[in-house]
Amino acid sequence: MSNGFNHFELDYNKKTILIVDDEVVILNLLKDILDMLGYNVVLCISPEEALEVFSHYRKSIDLIIMDMMMPRMNGLQLYRKICQVDSNNKVILLSGYSMVQVTAQLLDEGVVGFMQKPVTIKKLEEAIQKALS
Repeated sequence: MSNGFNHFELDYNKKTILIVDDEVVILNLLKDILDMLGYNVVLCISPEEALEVFSHYRKSIDLIIMDMMMPRMNGLQLYRKICQVDSNNKVILLSGYSMVQVTAQLLDEGVVGFMQKPVTIKKLEEAIQKALS
């Protein structure tokens, strides 16, 4: 899986969104939508890859959209590790499951949004605009 930084220069006139999901279909779908909406998109297939990319490129990443349920490290664990790298981050969580308690805890800890899968393009665009404003 290409994360984006290896293959092209970012357009610094656009905001950059890091997407983290262990499902390739979801990554590609979100990439297509965010490309259409005019964002730079960086893809990571695992929490470990996302942490590495964020550690190296955090100054270029404006927003992270991540799945809550991933192997080896869930969204809560990844969010906390990202905060150790840089507490000035913006994260929107995605989940196919209702996770009311965990979501409330993460919102208290600073996550800027939570969306239930499947998401509509309109709701995704609104959540991104809200997070980046």
